[in-house]
Amino acid sequence: MEGLRLAWKGRGFGNKLIMAHLVKICNDNGISTVLQNKSRIEGLVDVPMYSFENPKEEHQRYHLFSPIVTNTYKDKNCSEPVLVTYLRLISNYIGKELELDDSRHDHIPVVFNELPNIPAFDVVMCTQTGHWGPYREWPYFEVLKKMLSYSNISFVDMNKNKIFSNICLNYVRNAKLYLGLETGMSHYVSKFANKKALILQSGFAPFDFWAYPYKYDYIKSIVPCSPCFINIQDISSGVACKRNNQCMAALTPERVFEAILKRL
Repeated sequence: MEGLRLAWKGRGFGNKLIMAHLVKICNDNGISTVLQNKSRIEGLVDVPMYSFENPKEEHQRYHLFSPIVTNTYKDKNCSEPVLVTYLRLISNYIGKELELDDSRHDHIPVVFNELPNIPAFDVVMCTQTGHWGPYREWPYFEVLKKMLSYSNISFVDMNKNKIFSNICLNYVRNAKLYLGLETGMSHYVSKFANKKALILQSGFAPFDFWAYPYKYDYIKSIVPCSPCFINIQDISSGVACKRNNQCMAALTPERVFEAILKRL
């Protein structure tokens, strides 16, 4: 066969990483495959996926109750719904099940390039999320920046300064601390953010739901409605959080600032 061209038009960067994983699987099976999307995926050698050898309960429960996950690939380290859906479609298209190798597919293979003249900041920040943003955004970044400036703590807002791709990875590698949200960038930078990341965790999902392969610290507020697991259909329909995102609103800049000081 001539090969496949996969198109991803979604805005979720985390899912773009998953699609890069799919491209790797297809090419390993002798199916020439490329990923076409609105922005290039470049970066690091090992963005961890997750293994079902010792799954966390929250993540396992999410996948087992997903309507599009079947047993076809669930026991082979590939149970992310987006990935499983495409694996099934491609398997049907080529008439056979794709072969997976757990030892080689516990990461998403993209390439990191060391860049010269990247400044070293105390804190590099990811301040925006994708289309799940209303439920994971933190409203006090500007207040926090003033507190950091007053204390002579250097920082850079990578979203505001449009620092992405390999440039983003180089900034995180050179920084003392990565301050992030539960979004695609926090997956993407994991190789260099491990052991020096502080995540502002919303009530949308438990930290272990999305981050248990990483050596990250996190900070969150305790709210009775967490985790809410508001789904994409509700967001598309305009369903808003009935508590006005109290899980993030209650996470004060003073508390985050103190957490940063302890880690610097």
